Amino acid sequence: MSGTGTMRRPTEQPGLRHRMTREKNRISWQHDLLHVLCADLAGALSSGDAEPAQSTFKHLRGALEAHFSLEEQQTFPALHGLAPGMTGDLLVLVKEHHAFADDLDRLHQAITRRDLTKSSEQLEELVRSLRSHEAREEALFHPADAGAKSPD
Repeated sequence: MSGTGTMRRPTEQPGLRHRMTREKNRISWQHDLLHVLCADLAGALSSGDAEPAQSTFKHLRGALEAHFSLEEQQTFPALHGLAPGMTGDLLVLVKEHHAFADDLDRLHQAITRRDLTKSSEQLEELVRSLRSHEAREEALFHPADAGAKSPD
């Protein structure tokens, strides 16, 4: 409640724009880290040695699972609270998270079979899909940013 006894709209909360900027930066930083891990896995696969590839895959999978969990439990609910009209977009992104889990299972199976050519192909497709997914996620912050601006 404000000093006049009325409720503030969420977009009028002091500091909201700064919190959303920090969240946007955190998500973007995590996306960059995921791409480093994908590049590390590509390098391990190209070396022809399945052992480092398996270890690197475990790091990538763990990072992706943690990232998706953070988005689904914190980022997406916050974005929905700021802009309820993006519910459909957020649901699509969550469904894609589940599809990525399936993609990771297939990639893991190929690595386990030591089919490094197939693994490399699957990783390339995963990276393309991740980049598209991440761009759509990051674009969702723009309407939230606009809504978080304090009135002049």
